[in-house]
Amino acid sequence: MKSAISEKRGTGRENFKENHKKRKKKKELKRIKQHWRYYTVYIVFAGLIFLISFNTFGLMILDKENISEKLLYHGVRKKNIVADRGEIYDRNGKKIAANYNVYRLEVDMRTLKKGADSKKIDLKELIYTIADILEMDKEALYKKLARENEDGELTQGTIIKGKVEEDKVEKIKALMKNNGLTGMLYFDDNKRFYGYDSLASQTIGHVNPQGNGLNGVEAYYNDILKGVNGVKLYNIDKNGYLLPTEEVIETSAVKGHDIIMTIDTVLQNIIEKIAQDALIENKAKKISIMVMDPKTGEILALANKPDYNLNDSMPYENFEDNMELWKNRAVNDSFEPGSIFKPFTTYAGLREGVTNQTETMDTNGYVDVAGTRIWNWDKASHKNQTLEQALIKSSNSFFVEIAQRLGKEKMMEYIELFGFGEPVGVDLPGESSGIVKSLDTMGPVDLATISFGQTNTVTMVQYMRAFNSLVNGGYLITPHVVKEIKNENTLGNSKVEEGPVLNPNICREITDMLESVISGSKAFIEGYHIAGKTGTAQKPDYEKGGYKEGAYISSMAAAAPADNPQISVMISVDEPGGDYYYAGTIITPIAKRVFLESFKYLSVTNDEIMNVVINTLKLPSVGSETTENAIKILVENGLNYEQIGNGKYVSHTIPEKGTLVEKGRVVKVYTFD
Repeated sequence: MKSAISEKRGTGRENFKENHKKRKKKKELKRIKQHWRYYTVYIVFAGLIFLISFNTFGLMILDKENISEKLLYHGVRKKNIVADRGEIYDRNGKKIAANYNVYRLEVDMRTLKKGADSKKIDLKELIYTIADILEMDKEALYKKLARENEDGELTQGTIIKGKVEEDKVEKIKALMKNNGLTGMLYFDDNKRFYGYDSLASQTIGHVNPQGNGLNGVEAYYNDILKGVNGVKLYNIDKNGYLLPTEEVIETSAVKGHDIIMTIDTVLQNIIEKIAQDALIENKAKKISIMVMDPKTGEILALANKPDYNLNDSMPYENFEDNMELWKNRAVNDSFEPGSIFKPFTTYAGLREGVTNQTETMDTNGYVDVAGTRIWNWDKASHKNQTLEQALIKSSNSFFVEIAQRLGKEKMMEYIELFGFGEPVGVDLPGESSGIVKSLDTMGPVDLATISFGQTNTVTMVQYMRAFNSLVNGGYLITPHVVKEIKNENTLGNSKVEEGPVLNPNICREITDMLESVISGSKAFIEGYHIAGKTGTAQKPDYEKGGYKEGAYISSMAAAAPADNPQISVMISVDEPGGDYYYAGTIITPIAKRVFLESFKYLSVTNDEIMNVVINTLKLPSVGSETTENAIKILVENGLNYEQIGNGKYVSHTIPEKGTLVEKGRVVKVYTFD
């Protein structure tokens, strides 16, 4: 039994060893198979790397030109979406400046040439045809497009022309399609169009080819008008066309704000016709006419002649000549005002109490100041002249006396009060500040000449801000040409000072005196009360010093109706070349026409005017009558009176005899013994 057990144990041990060998062999085979799998993966992976490397080498080295083309034409392209510029309207909603759709043309010359060569099309003749369609110089366009870069290759993305109308683009598209060519790129753009051509050209202004304002409202409000461009990102094929399967990423453009101007296009057209006629009739170098609302500062019309067509802003080959045309003379140029400055000297004198309306003065036709003789414009002497008569006769010596009584410090205070010597803030570019003599350099002669409108210079907008304050009750209001900006809480550049800056009673006195000035002039219109002043000034010679021989600026400022002004007007004629240059001769007929046609269009108090005409009469002559008889005559004719002095006899009246006056009008009666 022991032997049997031993035998069994021996047999089991042998079996165990045999099984162990089998398991070991099986495990070894499994390990070898796993290694072969790893080797196979490595071999395949290495092969793939080899193939990729080989292809890359072939593309980059052996087919360099082909891969360059593919890399160039496949990818993301950026395209700007041009924002529509805000439109400009007149005060009544008439469109002045608008946009219409055009295109910017670009070309990929490599693609175009490749296609032309394959189809045996003469590239030069093709470019010539494109030039004909676009109305461009053939040879110049060919040289531009056939130019090669440093690598001897034709250019890509070259701009042919901007602002191309749709009909011309369609012709070029048809040309390309008919010849089976590609390479032209068409980008949306817009072009500015001005419906009234030259109307208010220097005030409205125009834009450059890039769509930015160069002058006028277009320049001053450029950031508000131009809007914000959008962007479009997209993938393109080798011909530069959008891949239909690719998603486009777009940021929309934001249109600029629309602007409503204070200008009335109908009134503007009326004033421009008057200005053009006056320019020709007076053989003048330039002329400007401004019509305003004196209570709001709104500029209703502003004509500058010569002018230019806003749709053709470069009429001259010389750029400087074009820039001269673009200038808004009422804003950019300053000039010596001459006698139209005298109302401000009058205000200063009355406000400081150094003169009054009852004072009389004898003048000899001139006054000597620090060794310099200063003449009246007509060299005429006057006896017992009042302040009102001095304004009517425009007596220089009277105002020199007022200035001397004031002194230069006080005179300067009033110059600054009225805003001379600094920009007033009109919403137009390039405003001049004018020139004001400083206190340090102001001598006795300067003080004297400043009093009647020489030495210092002003702009038209500067002057009208000051003049309007005299006729509107003392308010200094900023002139402006924009009434409203749409979609924005901004109303132009309107600015009214808190309360009247000037003494309203003195302003009323001066307005009455200025009405007397006009009542005896050629600007007088029967039935209307107009207050104003004319002035003639020599032009300074800035190169040689002194004044230019025979060069004058004739000006006038006026407002009506005088007791409640609806419009104020300023006219400036630069270097009239006819037989006359005095403002009283050449400006007053222009002013009369401006007021008549403006009243007719604006219907300024028509009913009241008809009533005034019916109840008017010519002022009877009472000069040399006794004061008692003169007063009796005036009262019998339905007139009121104000006696100046306690004399027994009447020397004269204001208004003067023969003047058409309304019944109930106060007539000033000057007396003497």
